[in-house]
Amino acid sequence: CPGITADEMRISNMPEAPTFAEWRKRGFDKNSIFADPMFTNASGDDYTLKPFSPAIEKLQFKPIDTSRVGIVND
Repeated sequence: CPGITADEMRISNMPEAPTFAEWRKRGFDKNSIFADPMFTNASGDDYTLKPFSPAIEKLQFKPIDTSRVGIVND
């Protein structure tokens, strides 16, 4: 979440709309990581991850090859 901290993010559709930090203090999402995923260009619909994305670095997420996903020209 670029530019947003866990103290600013709110849980929608919840009474009192707790922040993510307050939500975690209540015992939820204890193992969640709040970080900018570092998409290559989200505004241009490129959701591939930059090499130093926390998803790759901390979670050891393995990016998938998206070159053949969706409508493609043969």
